[in-house]
Amino acid sequence: MIQFQWELISDNRFQIRIRTPQTLVGTLHRLCVAMYVMGLNVISGNVLTEVEDGVAFTHDNFVLKTPDRPETHFSINESTARLGALMESVLHPSSDPDALLGEHNVTPPDPEVIFALPHKIDFSNATGSGLTRMYIETPDRRGLLLHITRILARMDINIWNAVILTTDTGIAEDTLYLQYEGQMLSVAMQHQLRERLEHGF
Repeated sequence: MIQFQWELISDNRFQIRIRTPQTLVGTLHRLCVAMYVMGLNVISGNVLTEVEDGVAFTHDNFVLKTPDRPETHFSINESTARLGALMESVLHPSSDPDALLGEHNVTPPDPEVIFALPHKIDFSNATGSGLTRMYIETPDRRGLLLHITRILARMDINIWNAVILTTDTGIAEDTLYLQYEGQMLSVAMQHQLRERLEHGF
């Protein structure tokens, strides 16, 4: 089971902390699907992967914002309880994140909309870590993190660590540290990843 905690920050913002017992490629994407289905916007977050006895697990925390005009009338307590249960469900190996979107009549974000405005997608190799750093700067849009993690999961790229940030002016400044099959991303894979982020599959 995952460990799930939450703390109220304001009337429409709360922080969640999640510890997954084991992390695999696509784990963060599955968590993002649960948040997206619930209509929550990711304001900021941190993803930290640690290894114990050869098993990788993550400590994640996110600041989430509830919809300005929610389609449901759940209280914060009800919303967080539903979110925790949904995350537990979607992390099950037999669960299909895309099917979960369909079950809730939710359409994934359109990459042409996500990256319609001027943006940056930069790559660099973090020397000595075996990780590739990807930095994305773009006007924040609902579903941005879902889209990023969905592409990474489809390409079997693992997210080891991440810092998610939205500035006061509404600019997303996201940094993700990535590996593909235990190695840094090749230049060719970096180009392919940028193309798929901007234009989809």
